[in-house]
Amino acid sequence: MDCMDTPWTRTRTLTRVTRILGFDDGWLADDSLSPYTMRRTRTWSLDAMPASLRPTVLQLAVDQHPWIDLFPCPRMRDSFLRMIQVHGENAVDEDELCRDYADTAGAKKGLEDGASAIVWSDPWSPHGWELTAGFVKKWPWFLQGCVELQAGMNAWRTRRGLERLRFLGC
Repeated sequence: MDCMDTPWTRTRTLTRVTRILGFDDGWLADDSLSPYTMRRTRTWSLDAMPASLRPTVLQLAVDQHPWIDLFPCPRMRDSFLRMIQVHGENAVDEDELCRDYADTAGAKKGLEDGASAIVWSDPWSPHGWELTAGFVKKWPWFLQGCVELQAGMNAWRTRRGLERLRFLGC
């Protein structure tokens, strides 16, 4: 896969993950709920998903928008869900996190200064993602303990001659 440095390829990346998860276009609606928390017949199969995208216990228990299910690291998803469980839904500016993660603004500020995520390979794998220093600094609680994501990120950063970054708890 090409370097994910344009909105089109980011959209394509997220589309690939939603297809793997079996989501229809309804996931884009503001009031959508994750199919993992909907109290109805299960329409998804664990066998069809990469391990990194399989729902966690928290995902099955806590109502959330389906975009949370797209994060390639289970600890990211759980960190987000714990934050809203403990501090309430307004504890996280989901729109801002989504903008940063999808990089609708970060790359325009300069790759390292902006808070953004870059996909270099398989979008469902934590090893395929790189996060900018700005993203790591801005969202430390969200990345805490994401060992696989940190390893993948630093492999890509090292290839490009950038300093390695550390997440809390890693």
